[in-house]
Amino acid sequence: MSSVREVNDVFAKRGFKIKLPYPDDWLVKDIKVLEKRDTPTTKKLLLAVKLMDRGREMHDILSSECEASRQRKSWPIEWKGFLKSEGLPQDRGVELTDGKVQNYLRRAIVALLENNGYTTDEREGVDVYAQKNKRVFFIKIAVRCDAHGYQQARSLAELSKKFGHACDYGLVVPAFQDSLGVSTEEQESWIQSNSGYFSAHRIGIFAVDNREPGRIYPFTTYPQDRELMRYFINTSQQWSASRSRTGK
Repeated sequence: MSSVREVNDVFAKRGFKIKLPYPDDWLVKDIKVLEKRDTPTTKKLLLAVKLMDRGREMHDILSSECEASRQRKSWPIEWKGFLKSEGLPQDRGVELTDGKVQNYLRRAIVALLENNGYTTDEREGVDVYAQKNKRVFFIKIAVRCDAHGYQQARSLAELSKKFGHACDYGLVVPAFQDSLGVSTEEQESWIQSNSGYFSAHRIGIFAVDNREPGRIYPFTTYPQDRELMRYFINTSQQWSASRSRTGK
């Protein structure tokens, strides 16, 4: 989770001249853009915000309008031969091996981390070990949001107990798991029912788009690295449009 002050800084650097109207030291558990409307001169946002203050969770809906910024930063990812044609099928009825999914997810998260200044390596107990300056990011990969995925999250929770706020923790999953036997509704229910556990242990759930590996959506907490936080705030705004691809 990030503080209100940190989130406001990210909004400012993204060109959104808005501020969350809460004390700077409150923690932001989640932000979702419910609606976004652009005009040539303004941006209108409707935000759903979850906050934590001394262990107490609060929910709020904010409407904000700000002057549009003409400068927009993108986060290009160099895939080094990782072609979009290698994407994962989204619908049921397509044969797909767990090994192919794991490889796809690993390559996607490694590309994102390395593009944002991390070095990555193999380390016992995690699928990806990443480091930037003195901050470490522990990554586990789960093909499905199921019992095995929960066990992967539990192993991250043990690392969180050991290293605390000094590190970041992430579980990487496919954004759409219908082709793997888990419907989008089941996936979202799994994340929602376990969100308290994930947030308590600072575990981010990061979902790699099946068609565009350069687009990874955050479903729980953000990492503390500012560049990654900006990236995930940007992709979180794109989830609703991508979610509509399921037609449900």
